[in-house]
Amino acid sequence: GLQMRTHVLRSDAAKRRSRNEGMTKERADTAEMIDTLEKKLQKLDKDLDFFQRFEEYIEDLSGLLAVKSEPVNVALQTLELMEADFAKRRWNRRVQELDDELFQAGERHPKFQQENKDEKDEFGRSRAFHHNQARLQRIDRRQKRR
Repeated sequence: GLQMRTHVLRSDAAKRRSRNEGMTKERADTAEMIDTLEKKLQKLDKDLDFFQRFEEYIEDLSGLLAVKSEPVNVALQTLELMEADFAKRRWNRRVQELDDELFQAGERHPKFQQENKDEKDEFGRSRAFHHNQARLQRIDRRQKRR
């Protein structure tokens, strides 16, 4: 009996040692996994912090753009009106220049050719008065172009 008991006890001790070694290895593996997970968690925390700051930046930027959009639209419309006005004035100047050149060449604009020499305007001014005014305007425009 005693030998048998000793043998059983030794066998149990060997099983316990083997189990303890397995548990020690499992503990080491578990500790390593916990360490890896903690590192991943730290990285996720850093990433989350970055994205939260980025989101705040985007919200601030969108707020700024919302505030600035109306003045920018007004400025854009003003520029468009200025460009259209400039083009219109340039066009009118060019028409007047061509009319002046035609007049200098002895040609008259068709609307002036159809006028009656005796015709008077609503203030009783004759065609000669208007002719003289037009001549003075042409001279003035010519001087401005130089």
